[in-house]
Amino acid sequence: MSEISGVRVPRAGEWVRVNPDPAFRDEVTLTRDEQGQYYMIVPELVPDLMKLAPERIQRAMIFTAQNREGETFFWPVTLPVPEAHLAYRPMEEWVHFPLMQ
Repeated sequence: MSEISGVRVPRAGEWVRVNPDPAFRDEVTLTRDEQGQYYMIVPELVPDLMKLAPERIQRAMIFTAQNREGETFFWPVTLPVPEAHLAYRPMEEWVHFPLMQ
């Protein structure tokens, strides 16, 4: 597997696939800084951080994805993830993200 480039959503116009194996996705707790950089929070700190800044904390399913150029990244999707969410379609086919995203 290639090196993970980071945590991000697919870019507009990008083709992506998501690994369908359940071992390649997990529930996590995230926060973002002012520049939009994601940070995973260790479970032990979640209760305290929820008291301090609940608006900055989000539960997410993090999917392992790859674009056509071979860049592997983690794609966070806020929970709950509906079965019809776009993140599930790339498990079966390449998905092109619309330019309007």
